[in-house]
Amino acid sequence: MHEVEKVADSMFLIKNGKRGTLVASIKGTLSKNFIKVLLKLSMDKRLQVMEATLDMAKNMEAAVKTVFTDAQLVTDRFQVIKLAMEALQHIRINQRWKELDKEKEAIK
Repeated sequence: MHEVEKVADSMFLIKNGKRGTLVASIKGTLSKNFIKVLLKLSMDKRLQVMEATLDMAKNMEAAVKTVFTDAQLVTDRFQVIKLAMEALQHIRINQRWKELDKEKEAIK
């Protein structure tokens, strides 16, 4: 196992990055349910997980840290890019309104 990936609002895939083998598909977002299922894996298997790709939800971060103690946590770049694009769009809209206000004042 190498990767934990969120694929929908309430579905997580645990897969082996080298072979792409699906290890588990867990429905729900409660970290206690996630932990309960994944603790069924042997400690040896859990220690083999080197990386976990997560969204920015703190509940899943806590669960992954609990179960996969040696895994490096990586924030899904889609989440980071989405937040950056939303912030940029907000700035663009504000700037556009400022320019329209300047135009109105210049016409008066």
